Amino acid sequence: MGHAGRCCLWQSANGCGASSFLLWEEAAVDSAIKRGDLALVQWLLQRMPGYRPGMGAVVVKAATVGCEALLELLVWHPGYVGDGSGVAGGGQESSLTCPYLAAAKDGDLGTLTALQRLGVP
Repeated sequence: MGHAGRCCLWQSANGCGASSFLLWEEAAVDSAIKRGDLALVQWLLQRMPGYRPGMGAVVVKAATVGCEALLELLVWHPGYVGDGSGVAGGGQESSLTCPYLAAAKDGDLGTLTALQRLGVP
């Protein structure tokens, strides 16, 4: 099944109507990132040129998955803001808010190196 078919099934399974299409797109990107589905994330982002919500947070999710190609795709996406926007207020960092801690928690040296190479704050 192609990406469009998978997305339609996901939309149907989650009860999304036409009025919630933007939320559906964001949820689909989030779900694809959590699964490490690089091809689906690429396909979705091509159809969402203005995608920006929580780009810092999605980089944390990609770091948790450990897919260096996915990290690179997200960091080079025009909507990415490398300002630490995934970090919760008050400077309290955890593996849920800091991509470096998310990768370090799993001992993923490849992802840590990729984060540094890509200039992720």
